[in-house]
Amino acid sequence: MRQALTAQYGAIWIQPSGPNNPVYYLDCKDMGDLSISDGARTLLQCFDASGVGWETVGSTVSPPDPVAFDITGLMFESLDWLENVECPFTIYVMKRTCGRADIFTNYVRGFVISNVHRASRTYSGLAARMTDAESTMAVALEAYPPVLQVQELEIISKTAPVGAALAFNDIALNLDRRCLGEGCGDELDPGEHGWIAGQAAAGVAQVVQSINDGDTWTQIVAANILGAAVHATSVVRFPYGRTGERYIVGGNDAGPQGIIAYSDDNGATVSAVVNVGGAATAEGPGKGTAMFALDEKHIWIVGSVLGQINFSDDGGETWTQQMDATVMAAAGQAIHFESTGQYGMATYAAGAIAVTSDGGASWAVAPAVPAGGDDFLCVTILDENRAWIGTDESNLFYTRDMAATWTQRTGWPGSGVATGHIQDMSWVGDQVCFLAYNTPAAIVGYVHYTFDGGTSWERLTNPGVNNGLNAIFALSETHAFAVGEPDAGPLGVILEIQPS
Repeated sequence: MRQALTAQYGAIWIQPSGPNNPVYYLDCKDMGDLSISDGARTLLQCFDASGVGWETVGSTVSPPDPVAFDITGLMFESLDWLENVECPFTIYVMKRTCGRADIFTNYVRGFVISNVHRASRTYSGLAARMTDAESTMAVALEAYPPVLQVQELEIISKTAPVGAALAFNDIALNLDRRCLGEGCGDELDPGEHGWIAGQAAAGVAQVVQSINDGDTWTQIVAANILGAAVHATSVVRFPYGRTGERYIVGGNDAGPQGIIAYSDDNGATVSAVVNVGGAATAEGPGKGTAMFALDEKHIWIVGSVLGQINFSDDGGETWTQQMDATVMAAAGQAIHFESTGQYGMATYAAGAIAVTSDGGASWAVAPAVPAGGDDFLCVTILDENRAWIGTDESNLFYTRDMAATWTQRTGWPGSGVATGHIQDMSWVGDQVCFLAYNTPAAIVGYVHYTFDGGTSWERLTNPGVNNGLNAIFALSETHAFAVGEPDAGPLGVILEIQPS
C-alpha cells in the first residue's frame, strides 16, 4: 500500500560550507512552499492566410527563475545556523516514514537545494506590551536551479545476451535528450541508447548494445570490432553531427598496439581499426576509465603501459601525442577533464598523477599526491579546483586546490579495508556520485552512493552474486548502470540502479 508523506515526517538539514562538508540537523523549524521554476515559453506567431487568425511558428524559452523558499523557527539564546552562514550553502529536506529525524540517512525521498543564499530575515514576536508570545525568525532563501530529488534506490540485474562477452569492462550511454518536432531526429531520452565493452573469446561479442533504455541488451552486428581475441576495455559515446551519435571502443591488440574503432550507426557498420600511439606501444586504454570524451573535438586516452597521453579532435579518426614518457612513465589508469576541457588529470599505478590546465597542450607532474603509493584507479575533476580519486587500497581522496593538497575521505563503507578496489566513479554535478567498489577477498562488487557531495556514503544492496564491478555510469541523481565480471553464470553482469 502506498503511504502518503506528511510534514511531521520531514527534516531539514544544512551544509554550511557546501558539498563534501559536514551536514547539520536544523531542529524545530518549519519550511514553507518550495517554488521550482522550470522556465517559460513564449510563442512566436504570425497572422494566418485569412488575416483574422494566427499560426504558431515556433517559440522561445527563458531560463528557470531562482529556486525560492523560506524557513521559519523559534528564536533561541544562540544565533542559528541560518543567521550565521554567509557563503553559499546547501539545504536538504528529507522525508521519512518512521524513525528519527536527526539521522541523515533515514529517508525515503528528499530534496537537495544547492547554492543557497539568504535573501532576507524577518524577526517576529520580539516584544509585547501585554501578551507573552513566541519569538520567531523567518528566513527567505533563494538558490540556483535545479533542485535534485533523491529517493531510496535499489539494484536490479539485467540479462546479458547469449553470445555476449564473458566479462564487461565499460559502459557508455547517451546523456543528451531530443524531443520530436525539434527538427533534430527521432525522440531520444537520456539513457535510451548504450554500449557495453567486454572481453574477447571464441564465439562471443566484444560489444553489446541497448536501444530501449537498458531494458534489453543485444549483440551488435559487428561482433568483434577490434579484431579477433582483442579485449574491448573502454567505450565512450557523444553526439556526432546534427542528429547522429558516435561510439568509440578502445583496447590493445596482440602487438601490442593501442587501437580504437568507431561506429556512427549503432554497430551496423564500423570503421577500420585506428592505431593510437606509436607501433607496438600498448598505448590504448587499459581499462574503462583510461579513455575520456568531452565531445567529438576533445577525446583523450592515457596509455596502459608507458602512460602516454594521446588526443583526438576529429572524433577519434586521428590521434596525436600530448604527453610522452618523459613526464610520466607508468601504467595509465584513468583520465578525466572538467566541463570546459581545460583542467584535466591523469592517474597512474604506484601513486602518480599528471595535471594540465590548458586542455592538454602541456602536462606536468601533480604538485602533490596522496601518500601510500596506491594505484589510482579512477579520477573525476569537478572544476578547476576540486577532484576525486579512488585507489586499489580502498582509499578515497579529494583535493580542493587542484592537487596542491589531498584529503582522505574516511568513514565511508569501504574505508580501512586494505586492497579493496575503487574501480570507477560517476558524478552528477558536485552533489551526487555513484561509485563501483570491489571487496579484496572473495571479490564482490558493490555500488556506493552519496548525495551530499561525498561527506557520507551508502552501500546499496546487491540483487545477487557478482565477482566484481568494472565500470559505472550515472544518468541522473537516481539512475545509473554498472557492469562487471560474471555472476553465477558465464556472462558478464549488468546492473541497473533506480528508485525502489
